[in-house]
Amino acid sequence: MKYRRISLVALLVILLLLTGCGGDDSNPIDEAFQEESNESSKYEPEYGGQIILPVTKINSLNPLTVNNESYFYFNKLIFEGLFEFDENFQVKNELVEDYTFKSHNIVSIKLKDNVYWHDGEKLKAEDIAFTINTIKYASNEIGYKKMWKVFAGSHNYSNINNIIYAKVIDDSNIEIEFNEGVVNKLEMLTFPIIPRHRFVSGVESVQAYKKALEEDNYIPIGTGPYKFVNYEKNKSIELVANENYRNKRPYIDKIIGKILEDEELALTAFETGQVDLAMSVGFDWEKFDQNNNVKIVEFISQGY
Repeated sequence: MKYRRISLVALLVILLLLTGCGGDDSNPIDEAFQEESNESSKYEPEYGGQIILPVTKINSLNPLTVNNESYFYFNKLIFEGLFEFDENFQVKNELVEDYTFKSHNIVSIKLKDNVYWHDGEKLKAEDIAFTINTIKYASNEIGYKKMWKVFAGSHNYSNINNIIYAKVIDDSNIEIEFNEGVVNKLEMLTFPIIPRHRFVSGVESVQAYKKALEEDNYIPIGTGPYKFVNYEKNKSIELVANENYRNKRPYIDKIIGKILEDEELALTAFETGQVDLAMSVGFDWEKFDQNNNVKIVEFISQGY
């Protein structure tokens, strides 16, 4: 792909030199680019339709116990974190309206006011504290516990739970304290927030944490742009657009996650038209380059 881009630039330069000798001031290359730009600007997205995405085999719909990368990204359509990474891997606000560091280790967070769970309840600071406490209670083998250890740096904590504490100030404000030595503080707060009211009846307890970590028959309820509708084990996950999403209703009405055995089968499903999108790492994507029905999108990842 890199060589093709270089060749294209060289061709454009040669054409410019050739056309520059004539008396006509018009430039056919500029006109072609202008025409393409005008066509793009005329396009307006419309509401409706569906898209089918591949999801490799999963053990549960629980976002805190996610066991594979494809569902990790798929459930970001349903759940949101306090912070998220942008396309340049910089941390940006997600559920956070504003934040300040009261000290080196304490961050004071104000939540956005217009965030609601898919069941209609309003997001509260208690949901944040409950999610943190649930992850702390969970086994060290769950993904987000491992991520905390990575974000905490190379420090050898005897108990990983000691690196983070949450203090609810009121419904919209919370303070989160990190242990000394934790450097990637905001990065640690990119885990999905879960609704406390779905698991706690009365006083918050160990039983509530256990319930929030259950994997069987888990019903995902988040604050994201898509709402969970149906799950057929080892077959598919169905989502619909969240009509009340704060940032604007998504254009695509329905998203189907088609559950497949692995990434290789996902590519096969893409070739046969069973899914609308697939990710290819390496050079396999080149075989689609000449297919007019396929659009290739390259992006930078954290993989090395």
